[in-house]
Amino acid sequence: MAKQDNMVQRNKEQSRVKVEKAIAVMTKLYQNGEQVTVAALMRKTGLSRAFFYNNKYVHAELRRFQGMQEGQSFVYPQKVVLDSALENSIILLKKKLALREEEIRKIRAENERLKKLANAKTVSMIESL
Repeated sequence: MAKQDNMVQRNKEQSRVKVEKAIAVMTKLYQNGEQVTVAALMRKTGLSRAFFYNNKYVHAELRRFQGMQEGQSFVYPQKVVLDSALENSIILLKKKLALREEEIRKIRAENERLKKLANAKTVSMIESL
């Protein structure tokens, strides 16, 4: 019987540690202005999705934190970095496009000059006949 009591006590202790860990991560997410979601909690704690739904106390705390964040919009640092990189790429591509358009303009001007020169040569050859 002592073995069983010892196992029960160990399981309760493990459960208490998991609950404390989950609540601590929820608090940290909230304080850092990050959205408190089950996915984020799973990623940061290593606990299962079922844990956050099946443990009544943890689930109530999750809902409480989510309620406090209701109506807030969240900016994810990763998205900000990616958006900035995309904007820089767009600026670079626009510069390249402007250079290509300038090259095309110069080539067209040269083409027109050569056409006029060729026309003049053709006319002078015909007149010389």
